[in-house]
Amino acid sequence: MAISLFYHGSITDCMDLTCTEDRVRFILAGESDLVRLNELVNEPEIVRYLNLIPPVPFQKTHDFWIFVQGRGSLLWCIRDGERIIGVIGALPEDPGTKISHVAVFFIYLEQACWGMGIGEKAMRFLEDEVRDRGYSRLECSVAAPNSRALRLYEKAGFTREGVKRKAFRDDDGYVDLVVMGKLLD
Repeated sequence: MAISLFYHGSITDCMDLTCTEDRVRFILAGESDLVRLNELVNEPEIVRYLNLIPPVPFQKTHDFWIFVQGRGSLLWCIRDGERIIGVIGALPEDPGTKISHVAVFFIYLEQACWGMGIGEKAMRFLEDEVRDRGYSRLECSVAAPNSRALRLYEKAGFTREGVKRKAFRDDDGYVDLVVMGKLLD
């Protein structure tokens, strides 16, 4: 199952939300977090670059949770205090295959928390976790118009490895997907 997810954020009512990098924690996602995760993937600025078509029903989020649990995937809530402000995760390729050293990652973050170093901190966290679990390569596909994600990943040391032409349906039609990867050894 090929899944490509991307970095982006959401427009939320965040009048009292003050995201700060130093308060951010990464906690393994639990089933009790699914309602909030479903809210996040239904935010227009998040779902814009996901491979999901909105509105995303709760059952779809629950099904993804079951998939993650059954596959040994890694999924963390990004928390500022007790509030879930985003998600980061990695989906390992099938064990026992010639690509089992690879994990496909995804991240999304509330728009109110953009530009505060949280994405960078999350990427460092994910790299360490994935490396500690024996993976030697991280990769993703990013919709070409998602310049924020491209900058974040390049800053984190990812390389543009190719382009899948018109492989993603955006609001404006079909756009390219940029394939990015990073060797962790």
